[in-house]
Amino acid sequence: MRINPWLILLALIAVVWLVNAGSSFGGNRTVSYDTFVTWIKEGKVRQVVITENRVDIQLQVPEKATTSNGQEIAQPSSSFTTILPPVEARDADLMASLIKAGVKIVPQNPSQWLPLLSAFLPVLIMLGFFWFIFMRGQGGQGQVMQFGQSRAKQYGKERKVSTTFADVAGHEEVKR
Repeated sequence: MRINPWLILLALIAVVWLVNAGSSFGGNRTVSYDTFVTWIKEGKVRQVVITENRVDIQLQVPEKATTSNGQEIAQPSSSFTTILPPVEARDADLMASLIKAGVKIVPQNPSQWLPLLSAFLPVLIMLGFFWFIFMRGQGGQGQVMQFGQSRAKQYGKERKVSTTFADVAGHEEVKR
């Protein structure tokens, strides 16, 4: 069974899109940092998962919210995300506020697969593209670098030519 290279390319594009889209399949649920701090003060946050500059928020009860770009989320949800400010501007009392509010804090190391994937995926795509071009142009895996060889076959009378040089050696037309 031969695998269609266009399906492989489509699958790679889908994987890259899914990685870049993140885990928020229900739409953009990124709220502002101010909303996050307000929820902590009101005691609405049950758990946070902190990864470098991102916080995944689990609320006690589902709630409607406004995303960080100002759009209203249609259905109530208990799962949101926020982006932490840069290290220089971070709230020094954030951890104390979380502990005081009784929020379960789960620190998480960043994934090592995304940097590896982003480093090697373009190279793999280019190698796949060149492999595809060579296979397409040469008609098979065994003939990758055999340029200029004709695949034409001789049929019928072309193969059974009975005229020799001795037959035409004395003719004037042949000498010109």
